Amino acid sequence: MNADELRNRLESMPEPIKVAMKTEVGLVDRNDEDLVRIFQLDPGYERRTCVALGVPTEADRVGQANIASARYSRLAIVIAIVSLIVSIIAILK
Repeated sequence: MNADELRNRLESMPEPIKVAMKTEVGLVDRNDEDLVRIFQLDPGYERRTCVALGVPTEADRVGQANIASARYSRLAIVIAIVSLIVSIIAILK
């Protein structure tokens, strides 16, 4: 989650749910913009806020993208090997 996504969520969130989330994060006495600013500046609050909302942090998203990229890289290697084998078979015929 990034700051804009958090800001949009806070704007659309009913007040009782927003207060419960702010209480869980530990910033119940802050307004929405303060929460967004603290979210941007303090990685600890970023993680707490994302956990409270049930969404991944930006670092989690990057990690998930790296894992997916590694999986696709392995698949590309397998496809390249199969292509090489098929090419060798075609040359030898």
